[in-house]
Amino acid sequence: MWRLVLLAGASLCACQFDQSGVTFAYDASASDGIDAISPGDGAGGGDAAVPVDASLEPCVDSDNDTFLIVNIAGANCPGPLDCDDTDPNAYPGQESYYDQERASGGFDYNCDGSETLIDSREGSDCHWDWWDCVGTGWVQGIPMCGNVGTWHECSSDGVDCVESSRVMANMLCH
Repeated sequence: MWRLVLLAGASLCACQFDQSGVTFAYDASASDGIDAISPGDGAGGGDAAVPVDASLEPCVDSDNDTFLIVNIAGANCPGPLDCDDTDPNAYPGQESYYDQERASGGFDYNCDGSETLIDSREGSDCHWDWWDCVGTGWVQGIPMCGNVGTWHECSSDGVDCVESSRVMANMLCH
């Protein structure tokens, strides 16, 4: 829980104004719930119930994926932190691949700072490499995340190394 403390005339970067114009700031050292010092009580003696405003929470999880983002500058949120709090499929360590961009754009679903292709093998003509039939991969260029490209598989037909399938496929990324 966070302590909300009225600061008359104070200037903090974590302050916000509620609709009445009273300034509140969070106090991370408090553990007894929400406290507010009533205006004009001088010594801070009057605790008053103040409705919790989610915008005053220093760390939030709007998409309910259990990963937090920093909502108030300077907050020390337990991490790793979410890279897209509008998309429950985007969070640190996420391992699934997608063919559509995140809610906020881009394909960095696992929050590592890059878009990772599901398979970046560049295909070639099917041929023997010693005892292995090789050449499987994207032909005519590797598509970008979410784009369609041509994928082909190479396999042995018992004698030759041949193309066993060719499909148009979306590049999946995370």
